[in-house]
Amino acid sequence: MKVSQILILIMMASFSLLLIKAYKLQVIEHDVHSSFIESLESRIKDIPPLRGKIKLDDGTILAWDEILYTADAWGMSIPEEIKKKLEKIVGR
Repeated sequence: MKVSQILILIMMASFSLLLIKAYKLQVIEHDVHSSFIESLESRIKDIPPLRGKIKLDDGTILAWDEILYTADAWGMSIPEEIKKKLEKIVGR
């Protein structure tokens, strides 16, 4: 065998192994990886208790507690009807 034929066989074997690995990850192990990605999408975060207002001696308020909600769509557009429902819940 010539050196070029051996190199071609090595390249074909490497590409075949790559295709087999891609098939295994995308088809056979799809459920495992899909459930892992879905678990990353939502997070639950504890909201610390309210601590009240911080005032100066004359009663001027320097800081106050405010509950803030943040929702991310991760590059997706949110339909208007859902935006209106969220505005009613949040109060804006």
